[in-house]
Amino acid sequence: MPKGRFTAISANLRERIQAGEWAETRTLPNERELAQTYGVARNTLRKALDELEAEGIVSRQIGRGTELREPIDCGLAAVMHQILGSSPLDIMNLLMMIEPPATAIAATNSSVAAIAAIREAHDEASATSSMEEFERWDMEFHKRIFAGTRNEFLANLHELLVIVRNREPMIEIRRRHFTLARKRAYCEQHADILDALTCRDAIAAEGAMRNHLLVRTHNLFNGSGQ
Repeated sequence: MPKGRFTAISANLRERIQAGEWAETRTLPNERELAQTYGVARNTLRKALDELEAEGIVSRQIGRGTELREPIDCGLAAVMHQILGSSPLDIMNLLMMIEPPATAIAATNSSVAAIAAIREAHDEASATSSMEEFERWDMEFHKRIFAGTRNEFLANLHELLVIVRNREPMIEIRRRHFTLARKRAYCEQHADILDALTCRDAIAAEGAMRNHLLVRTHNLFNGSGQ
């Protein structure tokens, strides 16, 4: 199976689970074995497992592997499946609605340690010139802001959006439009967000995040790549 076909792998795994293949042990083979079975890299296999985890079909923990979860409500599973199929632009528009208010909440609720963790992610993102490393720390920056809200529902919602963001169409769009100039601009915007969080200025934090997402949406979907 060609690399990048993690959606097809997740569909096949879903069918095997529904057929009861691992019903007795409640545990799937380890990532190395599954990757070999499907002839893909482990990163590709992990993306397939991400989809199943987002749908509530499996759970993954270090030291325990991938385990089957109890069946969840079919309606919820259907909604989750539709979310995973959302377009990249729809996801960015959803972030625009959710993340600026969440950042305002984080400005009020974040502990000193949480803000220090956000600063660490910003520093790491600023220090790298690698697209892959920047994207990793960029996602960590945003994840830590959601964690700073101390709202478990918001944090879990962001985790779902991260899974969708890591699907191949979104990765390809970000790769195609990445430039060092844009990366520097994003880091400057992150600095504005961080300054507002540090000052506990909810209004400024919300505005800085909204500006950042507007710029990034323009660059990804309307920008020329300059």
